[in-house]
Amino acid sequence: MCGRYLFNDHNSHKLQEIIDETKQKYEQAVLELVSWDEIYPSACSVVMIYQERLVPVLMNWGYPKWNSKNIIINARTEHIRDSQYFKDDYLRNRCVIACTGFYEWDQEKHRHFIKDPQAELIYLAGIYRIIDNKYYYCILTKEANEQMRIIHDRMPVVMDENMAIKYCLSAI
Repeated sequence: MCGRYLFNDHNSHKLQEIIDETKQKYEQAVLELVSWDEIYPSACSVVMIYQERLVPVLMNWGYPKWNSKNIIINARTEHIRDSQYFKDDYLRNRCVIACTGFYEWDQEKHRHFIKDPQAELIYLAGIYRIIDNKYYYCILTKEANEQMRIIHDRMPVVMDENMAIKYCLSAI
């Protein structure tokens, strides 16, 4: 499961390029609503979609539930192709979330920051949908690998930039 991630690294040139492009694309009033550091569910944040290249789009984290005020922040990859709720978005509306790392909590509720020490950024696989002209996204999760299983039984689907582009391009 992924419940928080970090969109902040003052030493990352790639992240700064994404931030600069986002700030050029949107008006100041909109940018004031954006989370630029630790991103949490329901926050408005920068997500990347593929349009000739990866481009930033502002989206809210979590699909609204039609029958409550709760949101759905993650989608399990194991069942996504069979899910009536997620299937169309997985086939047509893929996105990636550029970040410096993500947080997971262990059974004792200790928070762990997970990142790739060799990478400036990592990309989390996601899907999105548009409801009433607003963009919403979910992060795709999978069964935890051996290293992560010590902390949690689920983890986000993590990619490098090349894999992120291929993932987005494989949408219909």
